[in-house]
Amino acid sequence: MPSKPRSATAARRAVAPGLAGLAVALVLIGLALPRCLAAWNDHAGAAALWDLRAGKPGPDPAILAAAGESLVASARRPPRGEVLADGGYLLARAAENTADPARRAALSRAALVATERGLALAPANASAWARLAALRANVGDRDGAAAALRVSFLAGPVVPALTASRLDLALALLPALDGETRVLLDRQIRITWILEPARIARLAEDRRLGRLIGLALDGVSEEDLTLYRRAHPTP
Repeated sequence: MPSKPRSATAARRAVAPGLAGLAVALVLIGLALPRCLAAWNDHAGAAALWDLRAGKPGPDPAILAAAGESLVASARRPPRGEVLADGGYLLARAAENTADPARRAALSRAALVATERGLALAPANASAWARLAALRANVGDRDGAAAALRVSFLAGPVVPALTASRLDLALALLPALDGETRVLLDRQIRITWILEPARIARLAEDRRLGRLIGLALDGVSEEDLTLYRRAHPTP
């Protein structure tokens, strides 16, 4: 004998678990999708990033810009400060190698914004702070550049890859540096003397900088001398 049809209420009860499961699945997919997209975009920018960090010649500026934009897009959801900063780095390098002034300015602005957002999420990045200082200086924000440079010095006092560029930037921003940053600059001069004494010798020959260099080197400590001897052993 055929069974009686289930009531509408029973039918709804039977369907409800299926709908609930579907809803959970959709939520999980929605949560996972940004990570999938991030992984795809990270892959698009990773090759250019690794090549530059390995010291290889950068690709075409358009490729660098596209790679930087892909990293910035991938870092928005979920927010990832390190990736945003990396995207800013690629955009900044693209700007350096772009001939068109309007395009160069647009890329520099995008690099500045990405770097600022990245540092807001992941501030322990001396290289990104130094890059932010340079980007701010390029748009005429000397006080903002000096503030970013100070944080770079504090975040990584000894970063050989940054020694020359940070010192040059600090000297260019000298009138905008506050007292604390001047003290940090003196330390950077001594660090540069340990790592690249010839560079400091050249700077000391500049009449505008000779006194500054001399006063900084007056603070050379026994520890500094020991490090210098280790870096430049005599035959």
